[in-house]
Amino acid sequence: RQHNHTRLCVVDPEDSVFYECFQTRDRSVTLQPKEHGGRAGSRIEGIGRPRVEPSFRPDVIDRMQRVPDAASLAAMRFLRNLLGPTGPVPRASTG
Repeated sequence: RQHNHTRLCVVDPEDSVFYECFQTRDRSVTLQPKEHGGRAGSRIEGIGRPRVEPSFRPDVIDRMQRVPDAASLAAMRFLRNLLGPTGPVPRASTG
């Protein structure tokens, strides 16, 4: 959105609010707690949040894509197999 040559695509796991905030520009978006009939929040460690963090800057993002947890976990397993036992160990947030 800055009209630079570099473009930024951000992925967000399911059950996280960043994608919705990017689409609507509503920073008050939250996940309703599970005990009140809501979702549990992202299962992918290290990324995804139940509320929009102050550091989230949708104005610098060109495109956002929601990634299902299963796809993130599958990408992690694919990378682990590709890199082999002596390579770096990818985690789910890598996918």
